[in-house]
Formats: sequence, structure tokens, C-alpha cells
Amino acid sequence: MIRSMFTAVNSLYINQMYMDVVADNLSNVNTPGFKSSSVRFKDQFAQTMRVGSAPSTALGGLNPMQVGLGTNLASISPNFSQGALNSTGRDMDMAISGDGFFIYNHGDRELYSRDGSLALDAEGILVHSASGDRIQGWMANGLGQIAGGSKPVPIQVPINSTVARATSAANLTGNLSAILPYPITSRVALSGTLNSAA
Repeated sequence: MIRSMFTAVNSLYINQMYMDVVADNLSNVNTPGFKSSSVRFKDQFAQTMRVGSAPSTALGGLNPMQVGLGTNLASISPNFSQGALNSTGRDMDMAISGDGFFIYNHGDRELYSRDGSLALDAEGILVHSASGDRIQGWMANGLGQIAGGSKPVPIQVPINSTVARATSAANLTGNLSAILPYPITSRVALSGTLNSAA
């Protein structure tokens, strides 16, 4: 009698864990970068009351007699399939399409997340908008080249520097359309250079 009560209580406990996972999935429906989880169950080892036996000349074989002891939690597995990309209307927000994670620095630890809700701090460093953790990456040099293989560093946007350069020349090349109200016998190629005032 006591064993059956333990089996029932254990099953209620496992069902409560399942409901916790479902509730967590529902409560994070609108959380950026959230990955839902699923619960898998497995049988507990059954208690053998009598072992089986092979058939003999006088008797047929006997199956083992076992009593099931309920269920157990096998795993809680996150679902890493690609979710829908939604526009947030914020210029700094980013999303990852496909595999990969953002790397955030939280003091002496590196955290991995698919949440790309970003903002700039007072120093122009990209941070997570809710936690303030700095996003990590590789900075480009003056030529726009990124040196891989090194340790990622906080990404700093030069907000008060004059990195932009004025355009000094532009080339325009094209063809005039042959379909006009009056007949044109040949196409004219345009080519020119626009020079800015220095």
C-alpha cells in the first residue's frame, strides 16, 4: 500500500515539473530570443517479483512478474529551431538567422544568448538593453578588416568621432531609352564625373 502511494506521489511530482515547463514556455512567448523546452519521460525500473523461466519438457516457459514503480523525468530539452524574425522598430536591435549566439560579458563570465536587444552606454559600447552586459565581438581596423582568431572584446561605436569622409567623385553611366514620343535612331551613352567642392 505504501509503495503505491509513493508511485502516485512521484507521478504527481513529475507532472508538476511538466506543468512548470509548459508554464515557463507560455510566460516567455514574447521574450526576445527565448527558446521553448519540452519534457521527456521514462519508465522507472520495474521491481521483479518473479524471474522468468525457459520452457521445459513438462511445463511451458514463464514470463517474469514485474511491478512498475511509476515514471521518471528523462530530460528537459530546449528547442533550438529558428523562430520568426520580428521588427522591433529600434535601430540597435539585432537578430540571428540560423545557428549562433551573441556573446555577452558579465564581469568575469561570458554568457551566450540569442537575445539581440541592444543599446549604447555612455562610452559608446554596445550593451544588452535590460542587463547592461557588454556584447563581445571583433573590432575592424581602419581599413574595415576584421582580424579573427583573437579574443573577442566589447564592441565600441565611435559616436563622437569624425570617421565619415566627404565624397570626392562619383561616376554615372547609363543608356537613354529608345522608347520616346519622337524617334531616336541610336542610343547615347552618358558618362561624367561629379566633383565636390573641397
